[in-house]
Amino acid sequence: MLLWVPLLAAAPGDDPAALILDENLRTAAADRVLGSRATSATELAGRLGGLDAGPWVQLGPEQAVEAGDWRAVLRPGLHLALGDVTPDNAGGDTEPGLLTPKISAAGAVSWRHLEARISPELSLGLVNPTCSSCNLGDAGDLRLTTAWVGLQRPQARLGFGKEQRWLGPGRRGTLALSDNATAPWLGGGAIEGRLPKVGNKLGRFRFEFAMGVLEQPRDDVTDPGLMVIDARWLPVPILELGATRMTIFAGEGRPPVEIGQLILPTEPHIYDDPDRLLPDQNEIARLDFRLMLPIQKWFDGPVRYGEVWWEYAGEDVIKRYSGPVPYPALAGVANLYGAELALGPWVVTAEHARLLDDTFRWYRYHRVYHEGFTQNGRVLGHEAGTDSLSWYLAAAWTQPTSRISAWTEKVERIGVVAAQGDAVYAMAVEEHRLRTGLDLALRFPGAEGSALTRAGGLRPAVSGSIDRVTGQGHVPGADDLQWRVALSLTTDAPWGRPLAPTSEASPG
Repeated sequence: MLLWVPLLAAAPGDDPAALILDENLRTAAADRVLGSRATSATELAGRLGGLDAGPWVQLGPEQAVEAGDWRAVLRPGLHLALGDVTPDNAGGDTEPGLLTPKISAAGAVSWRHLEARISPELSLGLVNPTCSSCNLGDAGDLRLTTAWVGLQRPQARLGFGKEQRWLGPGRRGTLALSDNATAPWLGGGAIEGRLPKVGNKLGRFRFEFAMGVLEQPRDDVTDPGLMVIDARWLPVPILELGATRMTIFAGEGRPPVEIGQLILPTEPHIYDDPDRLLPDQNEIARLDFRLMLPIQKWFDGPVRYGEVWWEYAGEDVIKRYSGPVPYPALAGVANLYGAELALGPWVVTAEHARLLDDTFRWYRYHRVYHEGFTQNGRVLGHEAGTDSLSWYLAAAWTQPTSRISAWTEKVERIGVVAAQGDAVYAMAVEEHRLRTGLDLALRFPGAEGSALTRAGGLRPAVSGSIDRVTGQGHVPGADDLQWRVALSLTTDAPWGRPLAPTSEASPG
């Protein structure tokens, strides 16, 4: 069946249906790669397979939709945010006003294996407390959160555009690519499945390669290139191993990088180049591990599953030697640890990230690419950012028509200025932030035969958070209490149906 998951306009970690779908896959011990999340309904349909999706994931018409059919969807949304807290993991949306109304529309059209998706969003900051001279509408912002076109199969893709991605097992954050910043323009492909003949012995594989540009305005290098490589392996359904590499290179006015160094950076650091004339690269490499225990499949009882994960990454690559042979190694190490337990309708999650290295500054401050892995000041990876320690705890309760989640996060930012030899120079005051939030999502399918049912129902949501900040910006005495409330209303299924009946569909 055709799957219309309400993710066309949402970031991978935003929508409760995506979270519930992954939780159901874990409960069933499904043989699925969960460390790579995207917003394509076709890709998510392949992830679901023949498993029960539950009421939060909307299926399309009863008849099967073959590859030759046209299908289209338009999903409008209304959003309103109030307060002065900048949201994290929101696709780079900073909500510039004290009162920020937004209108969004997610559209997708597919024919055979071609797919095009676009999601514009218009926001207007009506009151901007940081700009006393601003007039009404000065803080308006028209953004494209998604603009992608290409070939899309349930377990393979090839295309170009921008879309929110999430690589890694982390829940609150991930050390590699997340949806915290504006999505960069990337072109590439991915393939997933088992190897022919020996697949059942070797497990499931997924490989993705993409290359593009960080096009948002920067103060270091204009339009540097970005390369993303991600590989995942499930030797058994309950164990997932991943490796990710992200590279910034070249850019306007910069010399090109040798193709061999892009493939294998055996010369990751450039020395004796004070004028920065030689080609250089900024690297992040990450290994991750996820172990899921489907307890309910093994033992009768209320505990559905337990899961633990670990991400180990380096914010730069250094050259080491095995005899005379050079090889790249991780430097500036960071770690992320997490655990989750599903008990009946409850899911409890805990996560800790340590991005604290005094020599290789995480995400930023490369000798050439000072702004590093950022777009518009937001990091592409973990939302806590550089020189930080973070702790996250959440508890979610899910019912067929509602999901409520309470969570808290503590972030400490150290504020390292420079490191010279063994000496580390830091700002006198650390920034401490304690954020507590509550999220409520509802689904109203509508009465049978009504226009609301044909449209797929409505999904209202409300979220609120309070921040207690001390030493904001590493300034002594800069303490503040901030808040945010956000409301949204979206449809959760297509407006439009396949234009060709199943009997006329061409084989795929």
